[in-house]
Parts: sequence; structure tokens; C-alpha cells
Amino acid sequence: MDELIVIPFSHFCEKARWGLERIGHPFRETGAMPVLHLRVAKRAMAGAPRRKEKHASPYAVPILVTPEGPVAGSTAILDHADPAFCGGEKTRALIADFDDRLGPHTRRVAYYLVFTTPGAFGALVRHNAPWWQRPLALAAPLVVGRMQRAMRIDREGFERSRARVDEVLDEVDQRLADGRAYLEGDEFGAADLAFAALLAPVLLPPEYGAWLPPVERFGPEGRALVEEIRNRPSGRHALRVYREHRR
Repeated sequence: MDELIVIPFSHFCEKARWGLERIGHPFRETGAMPVLHLRVAKRAMAGAPRRKEKHASPYAVPILVTPEGPVAGSTAILDHADPAFCGGEKTRALIADFDDRLGPHTRRVAYYLVFTTPGAFGALVRHNAPWWQRPLALAAPLVVGRMQRAMRIDREGFERSRARVDEVLDEVDQRLADGRAYLEGDEFGAADLAFAALLAPVLLPPEYGAWLPPVERFGPEGRALVEEIRNRPSGRHALRVYREHRR
């Protein structure tokens, strides 16, 4: 059986996990926490070509370990499982746009809110880590500092990424303005899955495939941001997609 290597609460990992489940592709999941995942990923990618993606490090997860070799990246993983799942050229372009313009920025916004909320990162670790990685919660200040430097997670980055998220949501709001049920018409598809998964860090849907902090855990700024996104047409769409299609 293929092995899916993930950071359990990562939204790109959620995109791959949800898609594999939707396709019906069997896999077993191996979870690792941020920073600790690097050792697992390097072992999985040993001998494979070095990745050169704009918004992903060479050892970013998800990685699907298969008998034919490792497959890195959420869309590549879904293509491996079912080449038809991500649809035609227009659908793939939309998914790639979400990968480039939405996913990196919801990640930075969410991490900023988690890192500025006392105890939130430790809770993420305790709820999602394998038992042998849970002591990482005790080293949270060191891990958080490393992540902040690596991903430029500061107030300026938060504000910049929040604006980028709003730009994408404006476009999705407009796309949905004609009353369509899904992003590309009347049927649920891979673009809806990708959009909902990559928006999830700032949406906090209860159906998410890993534990996320409840909105009540955050301070006034975080709660207001999540509620604002949930009340947009695009946010309501993503919540409905989770409610109706994430099983």
C-alpha cells in the first residue's frame, strides 16, 4: 500500500488526503510535525530529482511513496492516483492558481494567528502528532522561531498575505455570482476540493481531516477574520463543500 507522508494539519496535505479518499486510492498515512518532517521527507525523496517549485521547498510534503518511487506535491499525487481526477486544461489552471496564489498565503495568515495565540501551536502538536513527537510541544518557542524565519511569518507578512487571500476570494465571489452551484458549473469537482482545502486554515471547517483549533481559541482579530471569510460567498461555498463532500 502506498504511504502518504504529511504534516497532518497542512492544507496541501489535506488536499492530497481528501483527493485520494475521494478517488478511492488506498494509502496509509505517516504524519510528522513541522521541522521533524524534514528527516522523513529526505528519506522518502532519496535519489529522486530535486523539486523546483515556487512555493515549496525540496522536501515539502505531501509525498506519496509508491513502488515506482516517490510522488511529491498534492496535484502530482492526485494525478498519480487518477490522471482524470483534476480534469482538463481549464480546471488544472484553476487548481494551479489556487496552489500559487491562495495556499501559501492562507498558510502564512493561519500560522501568524497560531503563533500569536498562547498555547495554540502546542495544541496543534498534541492533537496531531504521533505520541513520540508530542514532546515537540515543549520546544515550541524554538520551532516557532525557526518557522517564522523560514516562512517570513511576521506582522508585515500577515498583512501582505491577508490582502492576497482577499484578492483570490474576490475572484471566487465573482465566479459564484451567477448562481452556479460549484466553481465550474453544476457538479462538484477537483477545483472545488482544492479551493476548500487551501482556504481551510482560515475557515476552520469542522469536517477537516486533522485537528484544527476552534475559532473560539483565537483572540478578537483571529475570530473576526475567520467569521468574515465564512460569511463571504466564497467562504460559504467552501464550508458547504466540506459539509457535503468531505466524508
